[in-house]
Amino acid sequence: MLANSYSLEQHKQTTGRAVDLERAILGSVYEFNDPLLGNITMYDVKSDDASLLHAIRADLGVLYVECEGRVSLRTHHVGSVQSTPLD
Repeated sequence: MLANSYSLEQHKQTTGRAVDLERAILGSVYEFNDPLLGNITMYDVKSDDASLLHAIRADLGVLYVECEGRVSLRTHHVGSVQSTPLD
């Protein structure tokens, strides 16, 4: 899930993996308006490329990543941003 008004094109450019990401996206890209989060873009990816997943998670425009039932939320701490896995 991408942050408010952060486009898939911006995400592809930021990850630096546009071609790999385009190939890994499964089917549709979902765009909707959430009353709390704003204009949200979501997409599904299937890839065994750990560096692609790392690039996706490293993008500050990504709100969260779910991997086969595991969700990593972006949490903000003073001076840093970390992904927190939830089980």
